[in-house]
Amino acid sequence: MTAAIQHRPQLLAPAGSVEMAMAAVDAGADVLYAGPRGWSRRPPESELTDDEIRTAIDYARDRDRELRVVLNTYPSPFEMESFVAKAQQFAAWGASGFIVTDPGAIARLREAVAGTVLHVSIGSGICNADDCAFYRDIGADKIILPYRWGEPEV
Repeated sequence: MTAAIQHRPQLLAPAGSVEMAMAAVDAGADVLYAGPRGWSRRPPESELTDDEIRTAIDYARDRDRELRVVLNTYPSPFEMESFVAKAQQFAAWGASGFIVTDPGAIARLREAVAGTVLHVSIGSGICNADDCAFYRDIGADKIILPYRWGEPEV
């Protein structure tokens, strides 16, 4: 009989600005998520420049917290290499992972940024256990389930 794996719950908080990131960490958030300009599908006023993301990563890491970068766009064939390079840059700076919607991008990132958390976005439209298995099989570590689901569905 195998013992159940136990994980400590983590508080995930948005960081729509450097100030929000710092406030969330100072208030006890374990993991922040921030969207880079042009790659997150967040409103422009909630996206951070690369320098701001690096500042937020450093602030979180210096306090034993994490930052995941939201890469929720669907890169075209002409954008995929830039998309992957951007993720590699953030990972090199210390981003702990990425929140991603596009299945092809998840599969590419699993290879390109091994060792980071790949977190399937709510925007991916998970509907059932088969969807969860699909994302697990292409390399996802975490999945955001629909907010409407109750305990029986989960």
